[in-house]
Amino acid sequence: AKTLMRVPLGVVGQAIGVASFPVLAQLYSEKKFHEMNRALNAILKGTILLLVPIGALSMAESRPLVHLIFSHTRLTGPDLEATAATFVFFSLGMFAWGVQNILARGFYATRDTLTPAIVGTGLMLLSLPLYWGLVRASQHLGLALASSIGIVAYMIALFALLVRRTENNEAGSLVVFFLKITLASAAGGAASFALVNWLEPHLGWATAPRAFLTLVISSTAGLLLTAAVGKFLRVREIDVYAKQLFGPS
Repeated sequence: AKTLMRVPLGVVGQAIGVASFPVLAQLYSEKKFHEMNRALNAILKGTILLLVPIGALSMAESRPLVHLIFSHTRLTGPDLEATAATFVFFSLGMFAWGVQNILARGFYATRDTLTPAIVGTGLMLLSLPLYWGLVRASQHLGLALASSIGIVAYMIALFALLVRRTENNEAGSLVVFFLKITLASAAGGAASFALVNWLEPHLGWATAPRAFLTLVISSTAGLLLTAAVGKFLRVREIDVYAKQLFGPS
């Protein structure tokens, strides 16, 4: 389950981070700190807008998703259910895997490569008791939860330190944006979860085509509700990115 999540997210976060690094580094070298913060905030908002809803849908649709990917393997029914449950807890930290890549590039742009490494090492050592306790209490589920808590803590620490370093005055609005997207994604995820449960007796996901159809239907409904709630909460970036993707209506 961890590999299922980290590979695509590592690629997404790293790709965005690598693409944004030259711009951030140039702005910092030119001492255009306000412009750098604006660019960094826009990149972070785009990453959050992409990954938070995906994380919510991944939790809601973990069972058909796992069945779709692994049903042709030697995994049995109980194995698939255990993997799906583990994937839910890994998905809690899904957005943080991508965001921490962006924040690390923000430090690199300011010619600081030590802070992300030191913070990451320190938090890893501090989280060892958490891993030990949660694994003893909940086995594989505890391991997944500890991993998500650890990466979220790392992301928060990097964000707080980077905001202080770059004197980012818009950090508060970025936090509000994250909370709004989280609320909208939770609504979309809840709707998707309810729809998955309703579709199970009608379609089920014993075969790949049925699992895929379930995912398409539930994801479409979940994303539409996420967008509707986001617009209700006045998240204007939804329209901005929609126009960039699909062009003006």
